[in-house]
Amino acid sequence: MVILMIAIAMTVLTALSDSTYVAMRLNSAAERRVKAEYILKSAVNVAVVLIDNDKTDTDDPVKDDWMKFTQGLEAPGELLGLSEPNVRVSLLIASEQGKIPLLRLKDSSTTGTPSTQVGMWADVLLALLTNLGVGSGSGANRPPVSPEQLVANLVDYIDTNEDDFTYRNFHGIESSLEEGQKFRNEGKIESLASELSAIPGFTPDVVQQILPFVSTADFQKVNINSAPPQVLMALDATVTPSIATAIIQARDPVQGGAPFTESDMGSRLTALGADAEAVRAKAASSGNKLFEVIAKVEYGTATYMASATINKSPRGGPGSGGPGPRIESLLIY
Repeated sequence: MVILMIAIAMTVLTALSDSTYVAMRLNSAAERRVKAEYILKSAVNVAVVLIDNDKTDTDDPVKDDWMKFTQGLEAPGELLGLSEPNVRVSLLIASEQGKIPLLRLKDSSTTGTPSTQVGMWADVLLALLTNLGVGSGSGANRPPVSPEQLVANLVDYIDTNEDDFTYRNFHGIESSLEEGQKFRNEGKIESLASELSAIPGFTPDVVQQILPFVSTADFQKVNINSAPPQVLMALDATVTPSIATAIIQARDPVQGGAPFTESDMGSRLTALGADAEAVRAKAASSGNKLFEVIAKVEYGTATYMASATINKSPRGGPGSGGPGPRIESLLIY
Protein backbone atom coordinates (compact mmCIF):
# COMPACT_ATOMS: atom_id res chain seq x y z
CA MET A 1 0.00 0.00 0.00
CA VAL A 2 2.85 2.38 0.89
CA ILE A 3 4.58 1.71 -2.44
CA LEU A 4 1.27 2.21 -4.27
CA MET A 5 0.66 5.53 -2.50
CA ILE A 6 4.20 6.69 -3.32
CA ALA A 7 3.73 5.72 -6.97
CA ILE A 8 0.43 7.63 -7.15
CA ALA A 9 2.01 10.67 -5.48
CA MET A 10 4.93 10.61 -7.91
CA THR A 11 2.53 10.39 -10.85
CA VAL A 12 0.54 13.36 -9.55
CA LEU A 13 3.72 15.38 -8.94
CA THR A 14 5.02 14.59 -12.43
CA ALA A 15 1.70 15.64 -14.00
CA LEU A 16 1.69 18.85 -11.95
CA SER A 17 5.28 19.57 -12.95
CA ASP A 18 4.52 19.06 -16.64
CA SER A 19 1.39 21.18 -16.37
CA THR A 20 3.31 23.96 -14.62
CA TYR A 21 6.06 23.83 -17.25
CA VAL A 22 3.55 24.04 -20.10
CA ALA A 23 1.73 26.93 -18.37
CA MET A 24 5.02 28.78 -17.91
CA ARG A 25 5.86 28.33 -21.59
CA LEU A 26 2.43 29.55 -22.63
CA ASN A 27 2.65 32.55 -20.33
CA SER A 28 6.13 33.34 -21.61
CA ALA A 29 4.93 33.11 -25.23
CA ALA A 30 1.95 35.36 -24.48
CA GLU A 31 4.24 37.87 -22.77
CA ARG A 32 6.55 37.88 -25.76
CA ARG A 33 3.65 38.43 -28.14
CA VAL A 34 2.50 41.46 -26.17
CA LYS A 35 6.03 42.90 -25.99
CA ALA A 36 6.59 42.22 -29.69
CA GLU A 37 3.33 44.01 -30.54
CA TYR A 38 4.46 47.17 -28.73
CA ILE A 39 7.93 46.97 -30.30
CA LEU A 40 6.35 46.67 -33.76
CA LYS A 41 4.06 49.65 -33.11
CA SER A 42 7.06 51.65 -31.92
CA ALA A 43 8.96 50.75 -35.10
CA VAL A 44 6.02 51.91 -37.23
CA ASN A 45 5.92 55.18 -35.26
CA VAL A 46 9.63 55.62 -35.97
CA ALA A 47 8.78 55.29 -39.67
CA VAL A 48 6.11 58.00 -39.28
CA VAL A 49 8.71 60.36 -37.81
CA LEU A 50 11.20 59.61 -40.59
CA ILE A 51 8.56 60.23 -43.26
CA ASP A 52 7.47 63.43 -41.53
CA ASN A 53 11.06 64.65 -41.85
CA ASP A 54 11.14 63.94 -45.59
CA LYS A 55 13.00 66.92 -47.04
CA THR A 56 12.40 66.59 -50.77
CA ASP A 57 9.51 66.02 -53.18
CA THR A 58 11.64 63.49 -55.04
CA ASP A 59 13.34 60.41 -53.61
CA ASP A 60 16.81 61.50 -52.57
CA PRO A 61 18.79 58.83 -50.66
CA VAL A 62 21.28 61.47 -49.52
CA LYS A 63 18.81 64.01 -48.11
CA ASP A 64 15.86 61.82 -47.09
CA ASP A 65 16.49 59.78 -43.94
CA TRP A 66 13.65 57.35 -44.60
CA MET A 67 15.40 56.15 -47.77
CA LYS A 68 18.08 54.49 -45.66
CA PHE A 69 15.42 51.88 -44.94
CA THR A 70 14.34 51.13 -48.52
CA GLN A 71 16.19 47.79 -48.48
CA GLY A 72 15.40 47.07 -44.84
CA LEU A 73 17.67 47.94 -41.94
CA GLU A 74 18.29 45.65 -38.98
CA ALA A 75 19.52 46.63 -35.52
CA PRO A 76 19.99 44.61 -32.33
CA GLY A 77 17.46 45.34 -29.62
CA GLU A 78 20.18 46.71 -27.32
CA LEU A 79 20.71 49.65 -29.68
CA LEU A 80 17.02 50.53 -29.36
CA GLY A 81 17.04 50.46 -25.57
CA LEU A 82 15.53 46.98 -25.35
CA SER A 83 16.96 45.08 -22.40
CA GLU A 84 15.56 41.72 -23.50
CA PRO A 85 18.25 39.40 -24.94
CA ASN A 86 17.97 37.96 -28.45
CA VAL A 87 15.74 40.75 -29.78
CA ARG A 88 16.37 41.98 -33.32
CA VAL A 89 14.28 44.64 -35.02
CA SER A 90 14.15 45.32 -38.78
CA LEU A 91 12.37 48.16 -40.57
CA LEU A 92 11.63 48.58 -44.28
CA ILE A 93 10.09 51.73 -45.78
CA ALA A 94 9.12 51.90 -49.45
CA SER A 95 7.23 54.39 -51.56
CA GLU A 96 3.86 52.93 -52.47
CA GLN A 97 3.81 55.15 -55.53
CA GLY A 98 6.74 53.33 -57.06
CA LYS A 99 4.28 50.53 -57.87
CA ILE A 100 1.63 50.04 -60.56
CA PRO A 101 -1.70 51.57 -59.42
CA LEU A 102 -4.30 48.84 -59.98
CA LEU A 103 -7.17 51.27 -59.42
CA ARG A 104 -6.31 52.85 -62.79
CA LEU A 105 -7.91 49.68 -64.17
CA LYS A 106 -11.30 50.74 -62.84
CA ASP A 107 -13.49 50.72 -65.96
CA SER A 108 -16.38 53.17 -65.92
CA SER A 109 -17.70 51.94 -69.26
CA THR A 110 -21.00 50.10 -69.36
CA THR A 111 -20.37 48.55 -72.77
CA GLY A 112 -17.46 46.26 -71.99
CA THR A 113 -15.20 48.37 -74.24
CA PRO A 114 -12.24 49.71 -72.26
CA SER A 115 -11.59 53.42 -72.02
CA THR A 116 -8.23 54.70 -73.28
CA GLN A 117 -7.00 55.12 -69.69
CA VAL A 118 -7.95 51.58 -68.68
CA GLY A 119 -6.48 50.14 -71.87
CA MET A 120 -3.19 51.93 -71.22
CA TRP A 121 -2.83 50.55 -67.69
CA ALA A 122 -4.03 47.12 -68.81
CA ASP A 123 -1.05 47.10 -71.19
CA VAL A 124 1.25 48.03 -68.27
CA LEU A 125 -0.07 45.18 -66.15
CA LEU A 126 0.22 42.75 -69.07
CA ALA A 127 3.85 43.82 -69.58
CA LEU A 128 4.57 43.23 -65.88
CA LEU A 129 3.02 39.75 -65.97
CA THR A 130 4.91 38.88 -69.14
CA ASN A 131 8.25 40.20 -67.83
CA LEU A 132 7.81 38.21 -64.62
CA GLY A 133 7.27 35.05 -66.65
CA VAL A 134 3.62 34.57 -65.70
CA GLY A 135 2.03 32.30 -68.27
CA SER A 136 5.34 30.98 -69.58
CA GLY A 137 6.33 27.35 -69.61
CA SER A 138 4.90 24.41 -71.46
CA GLY A 139 2.95 21.26 -70.79
CA ALA A 140 2.07 20.68 -67.15
CA ASN A 141 4.15 23.71 -66.10
CA ARG A 142 2.11 26.18 -68.15
CA PRO A 143 -0.60 28.00 -66.10
CA PRO A 144 -4.16 27.39 -67.32
CA VAL A 145 -4.86 31.14 -67.67
CA SER A 146 -2.96 33.43 -70.05
CA PRO A 147 -1.67 36.86 -68.89
CA GLU A 148 -4.25 38.57 -71.16
CA GLN A 149 -7.05 36.60 -69.49
CA LEU A 150 -5.69 37.51 -66.05
CA VAL A 151 -5.86 41.20 -66.99
CA ALA A 152 -9.43 40.86 -68.24
CA ASN A 153 -10.50 39.01 -65.08
CA LEU A 154 -8.85 41.60 -62.82
CA VAL A 155 -10.53 44.53 -64.57
CA ASP A 156 -13.85 42.68 -64.26
CA TYR A 157 -13.24 42.44 -60.51
CA ILE A 158 -12.28 46.09 -60.03
CA ASP A 159 -14.80 47.81 -62.30
CA THR A 160 -18.23 49.00 -61.22
CA ASN A 161 -20.33 47.27 -63.89
CA GLU A 162 -21.38 43.67 -64.35
CA ASP A 163 -20.39 43.31 -68.01
CA ASP A 164 -17.51 41.22 -69.25
CA PHE A 165 -14.39 43.28 -69.90
CA THR A 166 -12.86 42.65 -73.33
CA TYR A 167 -9.10 42.93 -73.70
CA ARG A 168 -7.18 41.82 -76.80
CA ASN A 169 -9.91 39.35 -77.78
CA PHE A 170 -9.97 37.94 -74.25
CA HIS A 171 -13.27 38.32 -72.40
CA GLY A 172 -13.78 38.62 -68.68
CA ILE A 173 -15.83 36.02 -66.88
CA GLU A 174 -18.19 38.08 -64.79
CA SER A 175 -21.29 37.16 -66.77
CA SER A 176 -20.41 33.46 -66.64
CA LEU A 177 -19.99 33.19 -62.88
CA GLU A 178 -22.07 30.47 -61.24
CA GLU A 179 -25.36 31.47 -59.67
CA GLY A 180 -24.78 33.08 -56.31
CA GLN A 181 -21.26 34.24 -57.23
CA LYS A 182 -20.57 37.89 -57.91
CA PHE A 183 -17.56 40.15 -58.19
CA ARG A 184 -17.38 43.12 -55.85
CA ASN A 185 -17.88 45.79 -58.56
CA GLU A 186 -16.95 48.50 -56.07
CA GLY A 187 -14.01 50.04 -57.89
CA LYS A 188 -11.51 49.12 -55.19
CA ILE A 189 -9.39 46.39 -53.63
CA GLU A 190 -8.83 46.45 -49.90
CA SER A 191 -6.52 43.46 -49.44
CA LEU A 192 -4.28 42.37 -52.29
CA ALA A 193 -3.18 39.11 -50.72
CA SER A 194 -6.69 37.85 -49.96
CA GLU A 195 -8.75 39.37 -52.78
CA LEU A 196 -6.48 38.63 -55.72
CA SER A 197 -6.53 34.94 -54.87
CA ALA A 198 -10.32 35.01 -55.24
CA ILE A 199 -10.05 36.06 -58.90
CA PRO A 200 -9.94 33.09 -61.32
CA GLY A 201 -6.42 32.47 -62.61
CA PHE A 202 -4.62 34.28 -59.80
CA THR A 203 -2.97 31.29 -58.20
CA PRO A 204 -0.85 31.74 -55.04
CA ASP A 205 2.29 31.70 -57.21
CA VAL A 206 0.97 34.49 -59.46
CA VAL A 207 -0.13 36.58 -56.48
CA GLN A 208 3.27 36.25 -54.80
CA GLN A 209 5.04 37.23 -58.02
CA ILE A 210 3.15 40.48 -58.57
CA LEU A 211 2.53 41.62 -54.97
CA PRO A 212 5.78 43.62 -54.65
CA PHE A 213 5.02 45.61 -57.80
CA VAL A 214 1.31 46.55 -57.60
CA SER A 215 -0.62 48.84 -55.29
CA THR A 216 -4.26 49.38 -54.32
CA ALA A 217 -3.62 53.00 -53.32
CA ASP A 218 -5.44 55.66 -55.33
CA PHE A 219 -2.84 57.67 -57.26
CA GLN A 220 -2.51 58.68 -60.88
CA LYS A 221 1.05 57.93 -61.96
CA VAL A 222 4.07 55.85 -60.98
CA ASN A 223 6.89 57.75 -59.28
CA ILE A 224 9.86 57.26 -61.59
CA ASN A 225 12.26 58.02 -58.74
CA SER A 226 10.84 55.14 -56.65
CA ALA A 227 9.94 52.48 -59.19
CA PRO A 228 11.99 49.25 -59.27
CA PRO A 229 13.27 47.98 -62.63
CA GLN A 230 10.34 45.55 -63.03
CA VAL A 231 7.87 48.46 -62.90
CA LEU A 232 9.99 50.72 -65.12
CA MET A 233 10.14 48.04 -67.83
CA ALA A 234 6.36 47.58 -67.65
CA LEU A 235 5.72 51.27 -68.38
CA ASP A 236 6.84 51.00 -71.99
CA ALA A 237 8.48 48.48 -74.30
CA THR A 238 11.34 50.90 -75.00
CA VAL A 239 12.47 50.57 -71.38
CA THR A 240 14.65 47.51 -71.73
CA PRO A 241 16.47 45.92 -68.77
CA SER A 242 19.62 47.91 -69.59
CA ILE A 243 17.69 51.19 -69.85
CA ALA A 244 15.85 50.46 -66.57
CA THR A 245 19.24 49.98 -64.92
CA ALA A 246 20.46 53.23 -66.48
CA ILE A 247 17.39 55.10 -65.15
CA ILE A 248 18.03 53.81 -61.62
CA GLN A 249 21.68 54.85 -61.81
CA ALA A 250 20.81 58.26 -63.28
CA ARG A 251 18.38 59.07 -60.43
CA ASP A 252 20.72 57.97 -57.62
CA PRO A 253 22.91 60.74 -56.11
CA VAL A 254 25.11 58.10 -54.51
CA GLN A 255 26.10 56.94 -58.02
CA GLY A 256 26.63 60.49 -59.26
CA GLY A 257 23.10 61.04 -60.54
CA ALA A 258 20.18 63.19 -59.42
CA PRO A 259 16.45 62.54 -58.98
CA PHE A 260 14.33 63.19 -62.06
CA THR A 261 12.25 66.37 -62.06
CA GLU A 262 9.23 67.27 -64.18
CA SER A 263 11.29 69.78 -66.14
CA ASP A 264 14.14 67.43 -67.07
CA MET A 265 12.49 64.00 -67.09
CA GLY A 266 11.62 64.07 -70.80
CA SER A 267 15.05 65.03 -72.06
CA ARG A 268 16.86 62.65 -69.71
CA LEU A 269 14.66 59.70 -70.68
CA THR A 270 15.21 60.45 -74.37
CA ALA A 271 18.97 60.61 -73.81
CA LEU A 272 18.83 57.19 -72.16
CA GLY A 273 16.98 55.73 -75.15
CA ALA A 274 13.42 55.47 -73.77
CA ASP A 275 10.23 56.82 -75.36
CA ALA A 276 9.87 59.85 -73.11
CA GLU A 277 6.27 60.70 -74.03
CA ALA A 278 5.06 57.14 -73.52
CA VAL A 279 6.75 56.91 -70.12
CA ARG A 280 5.61 60.38 -68.99
CA ALA A 281 1.98 59.40 -69.67
CA LYS A 282 2.26 56.91 -66.81
CA ALA A 283 5.05 58.30 -64.65
CA ALA A 284 5.79 61.44 -62.67
CA SER A 285 8.90 62.61 -60.86
CA SER A 286 7.39 63.54 -57.50
CA GLY A 287 4.31 63.26 -55.35
CA ASN A 288 5.39 60.65 -52.81
CA LYS A 289 2.54 60.71 -50.33
CA LEU A 290 1.92 57.02 -49.65
CA PHE A 291 4.43 54.70 -48.02
CA GLU A 292 4.51 51.00 -47.19
CA VAL A 293 6.17 50.05 -43.91
CA ILE A 294 7.15 46.52 -42.88
CA ALA A 295 8.55 45.96 -39.39
CA LYS A 296 9.94 42.66 -38.14
CA VAL A 297 10.85 41.57 -34.61
CA GLU A 298 12.86 38.41 -34.05
CA TYR A 299 12.25 37.50 -30.40
CA GLY A 300 14.17 34.39 -29.46
CA THR A 301 12.98 31.68 -31.85
CA ALA A 302 9.75 33.47 -32.78
CA THR A 303 9.24 36.10 -35.48
CA TYR A 304 6.55 38.79 -35.41
CA MET A 305 5.77 41.21 -38.24
CA ALA A 306 3.67 44.29 -38.93
CA SER A 307 2.73 45.99 -42.19
CA ALA A 308 1.36 49.49 -42.38
CA THR A 309 0.37 52.12 -44.91
CA ILE A 310 1.35 55.69 -44.04
CA ASN A 311 -0.21 58.69 -45.77
CA LYS A 312 1.84 61.87 -45.75
CA SER A 313 -0.91 64.04 -47.24
CA PRO A 314 -2.67 66.41 -44.82
CA ARG A 315 -6.12 65.21 -43.89
CA GLY A 316 -8.50 66.94 -46.25
CA GLY A 317 -5.90 67.22 -49.02
CA PRO A 318 -2.91 69.43 -49.78
CA GLY A 319 -3.14 72.92 -48.32
CA SER A 320 -5.79 71.96 -45.79
CA GLY A 321 -3.46 72.44 -42.86
CA GLY A 322 -4.41 69.10 -41.37
CA PRO A 323 -2.03 66.80 -39.50
CA GLY A 324 0.91 65.28 -41.35
CA PRO A 325 1.75 61.60 -41.75
CA ARG A 326 -0.86 59.22 -40.41
CA ILE A 327 -1.18 55.46 -40.24
CA GLU A 328 -4.03 54.45 -42.56
CA SER A 329 -3.77 50.71 -42.00
CA LEU A 330 -1.87 48.45 -39.62
CA LEU A 331 -1.71 44.66 -39.61
CA ILE A 332 0.25 42.68 -37.03
CA TYR A 333 0.88 38.99 -37.58
